[in-house]
Amino acid sequence: MTVALWGHRDASPEVESEVRRVLVDLIEHDGACLFYVGNEGNFD
Repeated sequence: MTVALWGHRDASPEVESEVRRVLVDLIEHDGACLFYVGNEGNFD
């Protein structure tokens, strides 16, 4: 499974913890193994 991520790098701690939870779930239960992220300007 391939996962693409984008969004603002100044996310609240609540959003960060939810994103982490979802990513761990995708890796452990759905076989996610390839991730694309932004890293341009103020956005990830």
